[in-house]
Amino acid sequence: MNDQEQRMIEYASQWMSYGGGDDEILAEFGLTPEQFYRRLLHLVSTPRVGGPNAKARGQLGRFSSKKVAAYAALRTAPIRR
Repeated sequence: MNDQEQRMIEYASQWMSYGGGDDEILAEFGLTPEQFYRRLLHLVSTPRVGGPNAKARGQLGRFSSKKVAAYAALRTAPIRR
C-alpha cells in the first residue's frame, strides 16, 4: 500500500462518522469525491499488507458503496426546469 492509499484510508476512517468530509477531498487528494470513494472501495475490497483489518475494511466498504451510489444518483438525476 502506497502513501496516498494509506492517507485515503486514514482520511475516510476519520471522517466516516461525520458523513465523509467530501468538501476537502479535491484539495487534499486531487480527486473528486466520487473518484475518491471509487478508489477507496477498490482499496478495501481485498486485504492488503499494511491495510485495514477485516472489520474496518467492511465498514469502509459499506460507507464507500453508499457514497458512490449517492454520487451516481446525482449524476444521473434528470434536470428539472
